Amino acid sequence: EASNRVCADIARGCDLVVLNKFGKLEAENRSGLMPAFAAAIEAGIPILTSESPKFADAWTAFAAPLFVVLPPDGSALDAWWSSLRAAV
Repeated sequence: EASNRVCADIARGCDLVVLNKFGKLEAENRSGLMPAFAAAIEAGIPILTSESPKFADAWTAFAAPLFVVLPPDGSALDAWWSSLRAAV
């Protein structure tokens, strides 16, 4: 299962976790990638993901206040990553 592989990678150590989306399964807390999201948050590792506006409330309930919303813009992503790297 993808989530188990991601959790194993997190346990080995990484700088960033990229998860394709916070979607229906995660919003309904029916597994999906939820274990990977939780493992990254517990480890203090930044997550880059997307969420549908349909699941914005569930995402906020799960991740607030630990997230920022970025515009779909490469320079915004670069600035976000640079700010995180500078804080380490």
